[in-house]
Amino acid sequence: MPRSKKPSAVRRATPSDTHRRRGLFARFADRIPEVFALFALTLGSAYALIVPPLQVPDEFAHLYRAYSVSRGGCLAETDILLPNSMLEFTRIFRGKIDSVRAVSSGEIWQQFRIPLDESRTTRAGYLVANLYNCVPYLAPASLLLPARVLGSPPILLMYLARFANLIAFVTLTWLGLRLLPDFRLALAAIALMPMTLHQAASVSADSLTFAGIFLLLAYIVRLAYEPMVEHVGLPQLFKLALLIGLTASTKFSPWAVLLVLLVPGRKFTSPRIRWIAVSSLLALGLGIGAFWQVVNEPNLIVLKRQRLDVDVNVETNVKLIRQNPGGFLKSIGRTFLERHEELTSEFVGKFGWLSVEGKPWVVPAYLILLLLAAGTRTGDASPGWIARILIAVLLAVGICLLFVALWTLEARSGYRSLFERDSAACQVPGIQGRYFIPFAFPLLLLLTWRKPRLPAGAFSALAFAVIAICNVSSLGSILERFYTPR
Repeated sequence: MPRSKKPSAVRRATPSDTHRRRGLFARFADRIPEVFALFALTLGSAYALIVPPLQVPDEFAHLYRAYSVSRGGCLAETDILLPNSMLEFTRIFRGKIDSVRAVSSGEIWQQFRIPLDESRTTRAGYLVANLYNCVPYLAPASLLLPARVLGSPPILLMYLARFANLIAFVTLTWLGLRLLPDFRLALAAIALMPMTLHQAASVSADSLTFAGIFLLLAYIVRLAYEPMVEHVGLPQLFKLALLIGLTASTKFSPWAVLLVLLVPGRKFTSPRIRWIAVSSLLALGLGIGAFWQVVNEPNLIVLKRQRLDVDVNVETNVKLIRQNPGGFLKSIGRTFLERHEELTSEFVGKFGWLSVEGKPWVVPAYLILLLLAAGTRTGDASPGWIARILIAVLLAVGICLLFVALWTLEARSGYRSLFERDSAACQVPGIQGRYFIPFAFPLLLLLTWRKPRLPAGAFSALAFAVIAICNVSSLGSILERFYTPR
């Protein structure tokens, strides 16, 4: 009889064996969305609790708007009605309080003893936040509603609004990271930047604005570079429409919608369908924005009147750009040339009402981290040269539109006179570094490279360590500035 074969001592490697052999660092790169959520919730909570009440730019106005939405008003009143206790709370924690005095934990705790008392109210006037759609305030309003019913103190309403925004930001950004086929570390690094978390953990509408644009861009990148997405049909276009509706209800970015052109034409039924889809999505975003401008016209009228009171003539400012677009581009260049250090600092992290600077090493360290994150990838997806040209053009258009908006709403007679005399010597007023955060992820896509490829696992672990160090240092700077007796 033939002898039976002995079982082989060598067995075939299973997927779990391979996974174990990859090591801790290699698996770390696969867990970027979860690690991001942990870091964002932990560090974001620290920002929400450590930054004193109402010490984020225009946070009091955003709190008023969220309060108004919690009372069922999507369209803001031109003369908003607020409880006296909330107005007193704002008076105590006035903006830029660090320039006047230090804040103590005792006075913060004392505010928890003051009830809301909605029976005593006052008209507070017009707020710039009235221009916003109610959508960015739905998350905080959902917590403010029951808190109001219970008569919770104004300071508790503010903290509830901060944490509602933080949770919404983390949830949407985490979903975006899950959708990405690659480039996850780049987006996570942007979303965990000190300035991003500073805004995300506040009552500011920036929280949903950043999260919405991150999610939209992530889904577009997925459609463009995920091999498993072989066809873009009605289900994918419907999801795009929902995301564009979200971003159009915060701060609409037409340039981001046009990034849908990154999706290869072969994934559409035909070139004609592709252009119809892109045009329809752009029209949807523009239509939502235009609709809000129409229904919110009373607040726009008040805005123009208030701008005139401070020597800002909206119509004249727009006219100057139309008459000399080339000169306006020179003014944009002058602004970057003269203010690049300040804008870079505000982009990475300049806190409070832009009065709290972090340690000098934080800005260059984080910029290097972002650049290296662009080359840290786990897949083979990479924009071709045509895609890079498209991204560059759309980024330039988006940034120019940002400067146009700021010039229109901020330029006073002194700027207008200088622009007419020598546009190359004129700067565009009102620009802040955090306004460029929505552009950061496409910029890193533009800067990605194939070789040399950084080890994704090891560098991802190192990157999160640097992220933690930079944020802890920034939180220390905030503590020192606001709470140290002077």
